[in-house]
Amino acid sequence: MLLAVDCGNTQTTVGMLGDQGAIIHQWRMATNATDTKDQLHSRLYSYFTMFGMNLSEITHAAIASVVPVLSQEWQALMRSVLDTEPLLIDTQACGGLTIALDNPRELGADRIANAVAAKTRYGAPVIVVDFGTATNIDVVDATGTFVGGAIMPGLMLSAQALFSRAAKLSSVPLIAP
Repeated sequence: MLLAVDCGNTQTTVGMLGDQGAIIHQWRMATNATDTKDQLHSRLYSYFTMFGMNLSEITHAAIASVVPVLSQEWQALMRSVLDTEPLLIDTQACGGLTIALDNPRELGADRIANAVAAKTRYGAPVIVVDFGTATNIDVVDATGTFVGGAIMPGLMLSAQALFSRAAKLSSVPLIAP
């Protein structure tokens, strides 16, 4: 089975996928850039134990991370504890996506994964919008090439900045109407 880790700035999503790619279990945890391999191992072990699963069921692993220090810790965990070499989602391993940028190495793993998933699921051309700590808008053209996009503050980050800088605006909870 495949252990997939999506390490974002605010949250990390961990998923266990079966042989046909179906999600067996998925967990979310706060991203903490000071976490060590041992702390990640403890958390992962707890998640697996909670559902009667065993870490020995993991045969493959993949990491898409925008937090470099945690990429290293997840890699160390997968190598030493899980005895598997993880696939790192980056411009070298981007699912056949062509990247038409002056410096492709500047493109984050999150944006690569989103573009590949959207292209696979919906075909090209496609526009991807990802609402997270940052809001990303990315474009894959008709030839299936990643041609660019934009990154801007996410909803919560924008609201926090607005409330902290606009004296007469009070902070209100952001909830669905």
